[in-house]
Amino acid sequence: LVYNAAQLVTKISFLIQYRRLFPDDFIQALCKYGLVFLGIWGVAQVFITAFGCVPLSVINPTFVGRCINTNVVFTLNGTMNIATDFAIFAVPIWPVARLQMPFRRRMHLLAVFSLGFFACAISIVRLEQIMAATKTTDASWASARTAYWSAIELNVGILCACLPTLRPIIKKYAPRLLGSTE
Repeated sequence: LVYNAAQLVTKISFLIQYRRLFPDDFIQALCKYGLVFLGIWGVAQVFITAFGCVPLSVINPTFVGRCINTNVVFTLNGTMNIATDFAIFAVPIWPVARLQMPFRRRMHLLAVFSLGFFACAISIVRLEQIMAATKTTDASWASARTAYWSAIELNVGILCACLPTLRPIIKKYAPRLLGSTE
């Protein structure tokens, strides 16, 4: 549950930040519809995860009941996370590329926004770990790797969300990183 909520909040923060940075009507609409989609998808994820067993006490193996196929849920969740990651990190590429500013500075901005694709790569690795965990007989051992990659994915996503706001700090304490034309 915590992972799903953290993913949702991180992605929503990206779209809200894009709405603030890019006044273009198309980007505004894209972000608005993205926020609605993420809200619906996030609520569905939390609901399915929280209420995947009927009755809830069936999580304990001594109780009788039924649970949804968690392999399908985890695979669908991972696939949708990858798809939404790519979609969210692609949003700023077009508006940043069109900015009227020196080429070098525009490339720096594109590089900063493109770092989000690193989070996409981590999401893919995480999904591979989930798939491996579903095929093992020792789920607790295999799920440790999934948890490890989940934590990395969330932290890289949060770091990427913060990067565009770090320019003033870099300018003050490490101006050489920004180049002499800044």
